[in-house]
Amino acid sequence: MKSETITVTGLADNAYFTLPCGDEGELKSTLASGGQATLDITGYEDLVPFSVLIAYSAGGTLSASFVDALGIFGGDVFALA
Repeated sequence: MKSETITVTGLADNAYFTLPCGDEGELKSTLASGGQATLDITGYEDLVPFSVLIAYSAGGTLSASFVDALGIFGGDVFALA
């Protein structure tokens, strides 16, 4: 693992993203500020790699989803357009 943080850029302020974790529920990022939200996965290394990232608008509406068959790891940065 490259780092303990997953980052998504290109988000509107107060938007966020989640990582579904099966029986563990989901992990939720910080609210975006300046177009960027982050999620610290410290303590959840046993769930890595994640395979799905879901982005939501500030109002909680689904805005994008991303599936990575190779896995989503700490240190990864995703850009939404």
